[in-house]
Amino acid sequence: MKHSNQKGIPKKAHPTTSPEILTTTKDIFSKHPFAITITLIGIIGFMILKDYLLFEKIFLFKDIGSDTLNGSYPPMYHTAEYFHKYGLPSWSFAYGMGVNILPLCLRDPFDALLYIAGKDSIVYLIPWKEYLKIILGGIIFFKYLQLILKDPFTWILGSVLFAFSGFFIVGGCWYIFSYEAVNVALMLLGFELLFQRGKWLILTLSFTFMGIAQPFNLYVYGIFLAIYAAIRYFENPENKKIGPLFPFYLKMAGCSILAIGLSALFLIPNIVQLIESPRGSGESSYTNLLQGKSILGFENAVHYQTFLSRLFSNDLRGTGINFQGWQNYLEAPLVYGGLILLCVFSQIFFLPSKRMKIVYLIFISVFIIPVIFPYFRYAFWLFTGDYYRAFSFFITLSLLYVGLKIIQQIITKQIPVNSTALWIGSGILILALAGTTLDALKGKPVFIFSIVFLILYALTLQMIKNTPATKYIKVILLTLVCMEAWYMGYIPTHERKMVTASELKQRIGYNDYSLDAISYLHKIDPGFFRVDKNYFSSPAMHGSLNDGMAQGYFGTSSYHSFNQLNYINFCKFTGIIQPGNELQTRWVNGLMGRPILEDICSVKYLLLKNVGDNSWNTMYDSIAQFSDVKVLKGKYALPLGFTYNSYRTKSSYAKIKKSMQDIALLRAPVVEDSDSLLFSSIIKYSEADSNEVYTVEKLAADHAERLKDTLAITNFLPAFISGKITLSADKILFLSIPFDKSWSASVNGTPVPILKLDDGLSGLYLIKGCNLVELSFTSRYASASKWISGLSMLLLLGLTWIKPKI
Repeated sequence: MKHSNQKGIPKKAHPTTSPEILTTTKDIFSKHPFAITITLIGIIGFMILKDYLLFEKIFLFKDIGSDTLNGSYPPMYHTAEYFHKYGLPSWSFAYGMGVNILPLCLRDPFDALLYIAGKDSIVYLIPWKEYLKIILGGIIFFKYLQLILKDPFTWILGSVLFAFSGFFIVGGCWYIFSYEAVNVALMLLGFELLFQRGKWLILTLSFTFMGIAQPFNLYVYGIFLAIYAAIRYFENPENKKIGPLFPFYLKMAGCSILAIGLSALFLIPNIVQLIESPRGSGESSYTNLLQGKSILGFENAVHYQTFLSRLFSNDLRGTGINFQGWQNYLEAPLVYGGLILLCVFSQIFFLPSKRMKIVYLIFISVFIIPVIFPYFRYAFWLFTGDYYRAFSFFITLSLLYVGLKIIQQIITKQIPVNSTALWIGSGILILALAGTTLDALKGKPVFIFSIVFLILYALTLQMIKNTPATKYIKVILLTLVCMEAWYMGYIPTHERKMVTASELKQRIGYNDYSLDAISYLHKIDPGFFRVDKNYFSSPAMHGSLNDGMAQGYFGTSSYHSFNQLNYINFCKFTGIIQPGNELQTRWVNGLMGRPILEDICSVKYLLLKNVGDNSWNTMYDSIAQFSDVKVLKGKYALPLGFTYNSYRTKSSYAKIKKSMQDIALLRAPVVEDSDSLLFSSIIKYSEADSNEVYTVEKLAADHAERLKDTLAITNFLPAFISGKITLSADKILFLSIPFDKSWSASVNGTPVPILKLDDGLSGLYLIKGCNLVELSFTSRYASASKWISGLSMLLLLGLTWIKPKI
């Protein structure tokens, strides 16, 4: 192998990276390590996911994994449909009241395979996507291990442990974490190629995939890589000064800059949405709370018990909805990496190099300290939340790296197993396992399995010391690891409440009678309308706010980590959500229960279940019934575009009592006080009758007033709307579209500004006469993004072609 001769990095800086095989006898592991690895991972993965791969079960979870049904499947279904109808995702009215769906549409880039296959194939291809990630992640990690370890057996062992770690398997039930695991393997491989051989392409590509998926991960995994680089550098006893490491950091930074350019087409829209979302614009209620915590403060006892138990298994404190630990089954630390790693840890103190002991202990301690003192974990996440997520994986990777280094030295007999430390360590592990396991699970298979396998690993390691035929011990050890990988991976994916194949054929879940109702509405009404429901179609334990995306209608509710900012502003302005409540900015119930707001925002139909009385008949007509789903049509619903001949200022609106505020919005839109000068030819609404007794007759009169001049839509696409309207006087055209700077408007071919009305929706100031209105959505910086990505691709091809020595 060619060693690095980079300036500042000694030529022999990496004595552990030589490819020579240390075993004295050529066993099967030395002859066919890659074939064995891919075979084992393929078989174990198939055994774990068999029921899903063969379509007996569907990889959508009803329990605490309801995000798969509520947060992942509807957007995937809708994006696949959008892709086949319109091409690259852009603005959609199916998410809340409207949002740009290009950002984060490739949060898991493997989803592109599902989009291409089509919406009806998604439920069947999701498990195959996860299976592909397991195999691909194991292969890439194998290639990485070839660069840092000498022993082929350890390559195989490490690849299996990585592919079936807790972050990969349990996180894979959330879809996005398994993708991150694959990308981390690619990042580590790319790092080693740059570190050892000066080859930068793979590292650049891994950063590119991060930029496409989630820009914040460039920071998250960049922190880990910076720490890992220091460990790899100081692992070499010849490297005693930190100075030569900085030029290498600059090279990594160069790779990341090129990657940012390559991913700009997706990265820039992602960043815009993150910054302009309620969480990114200072709406989060967690920041001040977390920053106010004591730096050396502790978490509660359950947190530490959960962390320790999850080192041994994902399920010692329960599985899925039965989990009883810190946070929930998916948010709790996902640090399981294999019992063998814990068993060999006691041998770290008997490594031949004192420097190795210190460096490895520092590597692990850097990630354990934030577990003990959570303030440092909050700081790592920039005080945006109290969670682990990728930080869990850092702990697993550090244990995996150190554990494999130790296992290699034991297998190749470079160090003898210290029996005393081995059995004392194993005893401590068993006590810790017993002390942190949920009482109800003591005596259950997962608890007994963990104890038995800790003892079996200790016995096997002891045998290596006393048995000359190491190749037989390797078979035993690898068999144990594979059995553990299968068992520990089977529990999180099967002892759960999931959708079954038979349910897809029943009229339940997203396939309920809502589909008949929606189909009926599209047949009788070809225009734009929104629908609200008083029930959830998702079969998950939590109700879905994204039913519309999975069932083909526009609604007003939304579950999204980064909802459209002005959609949220409108909801705050009207009291639908409470200002400062960060959770409500993600789980928005929509306009249901606010009939006048529904009228204003084109909610023309309601779908109801279990209606106990006829209280709805004042404002709605019953027009159809499909099994248990009643279809109502609003008597006073307004179209997407209608007009006002007056306005209110925000300060005057705030003086109106809350019971009359929705009525006030029906009579006049609200504008910022500073914008009132824009409406010189439009009167300011009188406040004299704002506290009147409001009757149905007055509602009908106000509705009729709004219908006097409406936009006749001639062309409607998600990102382009055109229509015409003839006015006898200057008016304000109201559009129930969340205000977004990426929308542009023209009237009679002349660009005009879009106004922000009601603190979050859109409008145009129109003059009397015939007005041809066009609204067009083009993601901001789209042109710049394309140029940056294109030029970066040319630069990449140029650098690859000329093959410079960087």
